[in-house]
Amino acid sequence: MKMKRKIVSTILAGTMLATVAGSLVGCASSGSNNIVGETEKGELVISTYGFSYGTDWLKEILDKFVATKEGVTYRLVEDNNIVTSMQSAMQANKNLADIYIPTSAAPWVNLVQQGYLADLSSVYDAEVDTSKGKRAVKDFMDDEVVEYYYMQQLVGQGEYYPWIMPLGSVTLSFVYN
Repeated sequence: MKMKRKIVSTILAGTMLATVAGSLVGCASSGSNNIVGETEKGELVISTYGFSYGTDWLKEILDKFVATKEGVTYRLVEDNNIVTSMQSAMQANKNLADIYIPTSAAPWVNLVQQGYLADLSSVYDAEVDTSKGKRAVKDFMDDEVVEYYYMQQLVGQGEYYPWIMPLGSVTLSFVYN
């Protein structure tokens, strides 16, 4: 059961990344507004934390994604200070990546309130083919996880939207011998 869950989680993470990437690939601008300098139209810039287990898994997902999209390339930038870099880039509106994948807590509420993050409702609602038919991406996530990332842009005002897509749910444990 655990192995099946890990496989489904990996497939889901890839699907979510591809869905977000697909919706943003046309947004890359030419010029110096990306974390690694000049970009071409169709270049997807992804900034990620330098995972201790590497980024080969992410490159594999991205290679499969760009293989299905003519004229699309990607650039993966590993950044061990991603939360600080991401917040600084958003506030300065320069050196921006299209997708950020931090592994630690970021000041999400502040970034949402300041208008830096996009509403990801279309990603949460995107349907994927499964053995049980089409299902929305959010249907694969725990209800508590989905609810956690829905928030108002201004607290106490307006509708709730998902602004962040979790990469996975972490289980922390203690082991005693």
